[in-house]
Amino acid sequence: MTRPLLVVRDDVATTRLAPFGTLRPLGAMPVGLWPIAQRWSAQFPAHALCLGGVPGHPLMVDDMDPPLAPSRLPAGSIVAASRAVITASTPMATDASVWTVHGRIAAVTLERETDPSTLDDAALAAAAAGRPTVELTGAWVDRAWDLLSLTERYLVDDLSTACAGADGARDGRVTILGSHPVRIDPSASLEPFVVIDATRGPVWIDAEVSVLAFSRLAGPLYLGRGTQMAGGRIGASMIGPQCRVAGEIVGSVLSGYVNKAHDGFVGHSVIAPWVNLGAGTTTSNLKNSYGTVRSWTPEGVIDTGRQFLGALIGDHAKLGIGTMLSTGSVIGVGANVFGTRRPPTMVPAFAWGDAEPFATVRRAEFLTVASRVMQRRGPAPSPAQLEALASVHAALTRDPR
Repeated sequence: MTRPLLVVRDDVATTRLAPFGTLRPLGAMPVGLWPIAQRWSAQFPAHALCLGGVPGHPLMVDDMDPPLAPSRLPAGSIVAASRAVITASTPMATDASVWTVHGRIAAVTLERETDPSTLDDAALAAAAAGRPTVELTGAWVDRAWDLLSLTERYLVDDLSTACAGADGARDGRVTILGSHPVRIDPSASLEPFVVIDATRGPVWIDAEVSVLAFSRLAGPLYLGRGTQMAGGRIGASMIGPQCRVAGEIVGSVLSGYVNKAHDGFVGHSVIAPWVNLGAGTTTSNLKNSYGTVRSWTPEGVIDTGRQFLGALIGDHAKLGIGTMLSTGSVIGVGANVFGTRRPPTMVPAFAWGDAEPFATVRRAEFLTVASRVMQRRGPAPSPAQLEALASVHAALTRDPR
């Protein structure tokens, strides 16, 4: 008997979260310690996890992501909103068929086989009407920087659960400060003169992580599987798998497969997978006025309400050496930023250069570079993945070539 499906699905409102949810489904993005989709999967472990997008909007998944949903969803499938982030401590609620977060419909069990392209908000609301409902603990991602704000809210609790019972002080390889738990995988390699500061939160160093001498790691902090740290300071951050990091990183989310292998400061930023930050790349995360930061959205520039906000950088973006990013900068998917000038606070998807009017990254070159980058950390992208990348390029550049 096949397992019922759990589809963590983007909705039309996801399009206002650019540069995220643009190329990769939002459900694959981490909030706190876990990707949004994985949080849902923990709620419904009997269901096979997959991701869904906005109808007509091309998306790509990597080998590290759950697969995309099939063209037909059988009866009994659960459709959950990727913008609804449930806490890791949310209790099982399988006796219901509708689940809400802050009173908004977050997940619905389908009563009949359904074409996912027909599942707009109105259809889900109609499917939920009059059915048993349970309220879940969580929050909604309504703006791109909510990925950062919610990580700040959940990271300590997530790490405390994941590190419960760990005692890194017995490891003997590093100096540990503070009383929060420290979890170090036996396969991790830590050179002498590494300091772990667990004063403000737990620290988890996952399998096959490499940390070179003269590195300082401050909790709450996660270093994902296979990540390499080549010296510097990292604190209060979620660093996903297979990243290359050095210099100073604080209060940030590096989703995975991110290169920041040289000096430079990244603060209070969210960086999607396959991004490369050239040597010396630095973000401003605090205005000289100490006021709240304004940032670009597809609906215009608005006040984020945050005092600290660095950069929001989309998948496969590349930043040249010495790039200086202003507070609240947004770098679009696939952009290639280089040159001698400080780029504007909003760089469009697939932009080429450092100032308007931007040229456009050519599709053939984008696909070639993406293939090279992805092969360095894993298998070459499949024809379906390359087709998805090409479709996103065509959609965002209006270039049919």
